[in-house]
Amino acid sequence: MFWAHIRNKRLGVEFFHQVIFYPFYIADFACPDLRLVVEIDEPHHDHLDNKIYDDARTRYINSVGYQVLRFTELSLMENMQSILAQIEQYVPPKKRVSINLNRTGLRWYK
Repeated sequence: MFWAHIRNKRLGVEFFHQVIFYPFYIADFACPDLRLVVEIDEPHHDHLDNKIYDDARTRYINSVGYQVLRFTELSLMENMQSILAQIEQYVPPKKRVSINLNRTGLRWYK
């Protein structure tokens, strides 16, 4: 569902899904132009072993010059518009595409 909102430059910049940060990690979504990674955490990320792995992955991705935004799957379902607005803050104003979600969660553009 989230991918449908950011793919094909729908926020004004190109995101890619399942990006490999060689040699160690795969990020959920990444935008090379913004040097930004978006991670969507499912409930299993709450377990200690997964938190340790996620922290190590975030440190590695930060070390290669990317910022990591992390959201829970639940927050994504409940606050899609707010999360898209947070991500959009990283997009240069000249590239931004104004977006809104209607009640069904579908996007429409201004």
